[in-house]
Amino acid sequence: MSESARRHLQIVLALCATISIAFTGYLFHGHRQMTQAVTQSTQELAAAETKEAARELGQVMASLVPTAQTLAADLSAKELSKAQLEKRLHNKPVELHGLGVAFAPYRYTNNQELYAPYFLEQEGENKLINVADVYNYAEAQEEWFTKPMTEGAHFLEPYRGRASKATIAEYVVPFYDSSEDDKQTPAGVVFANQSVAHLNHILSTLYSGATGYWFILSKNGTFLAHPNPALAEERVNAFDLAQQQGNSALGNAAKKAVAGQTVLTQYQNELSGAPSYLFCEQIQTTGWVLCHVFDKNELPFEKDDLRRSLMQIVTSALLSLMLVILLALTYAYTKSFALWLAATTA
Repeated sequence: MSESARRHLQIVLALCATISIAFTGYLFHGHRQMTQAVTQSTQELAAAETKEAARELGQVMASLVPTAQTLAADLSAKELSKAQLEKRLHNKPVELHGLGVAFAPYRYTNNQELYAPYFLEQEGENKLINVADVYNYAEAQEEWFTKPMTEGAHFLEPYRGRASKATIAEYVVPFYDSSEDDKQTPAGVVFANQSVAHLNHILSTLYSGATGYWFILSKNGTFLAHPNPALAEERVNAFDLAQQQGNSALGNAAKKAVAGQTVLTQYQNELSGAPSYLFCEQIQTTGWVLCHVFDKNELPFEKDDLRRSLMQIVTSALLSLMLVILLALTYAYTKSFALWLAATTA
């Protein structure tokens, strides 16, 4: 091959290699854009679902407020007979787990220290019980009763109810004696609650993919609901769990979420360790945090399109490599021929 022909071949190979490398880059950029578009649309959809689910859970918990406040206002305005009170409790909204009234000691009658009628769903049946028959609810450690007596109406952190035998999320509001002009000392507490089991049921109806899931954190980061029931039953704190697992991403996300920030982050989920997206949204009514875990392996890529795109990239990359090798060989051949020629003419 003449020197001019060899030079021409080298130019052609260099041009082809450059075009092939550029085309490979173009294909890779297109593949990346495709995957980023799918990832972004999935994240936006999951974030919107999390926000909507937090709103719905907020409405479920907010439904406790008017029921409890209306009954407390009526008790403060007029005296209700035992029959009237029990009828009011019996007519509670069906979506509530329970509704009750707990009188302060000797505030129901002078002859009865404690009285706390409580109408609730228990073991598949609606029942009316007296909490005072189960335990002394006026003792200092029973914060569901003592706190609203001094701090006013508020949502309680979920707890295991001794009378209901269920873990409940509760709204409490004090009421006052209708016969007294001085409304400074509460005569008792009205309480309306929802079972955490029902909240878990709501979460189970929300879409999260085949391996994704939802969980709820309290205002201090304690698990209230989780697909691993032990985390909620044992009142495990997300910060402690993150430290135990060495999962700083979970700890950072929980810190931001309980502070009221919307969170979107990537982490190894605490349930299986799979790489996942974590979406957190505060439930405005209670201050709790709803968290949505979406497994990255479930991103909805079109498998045929993804396979075709990867095959095109690999094919173009191999062609580019082959052209570069051929170009290198032509230069190596030229150098070897020049060395041989110099040696034979020396």
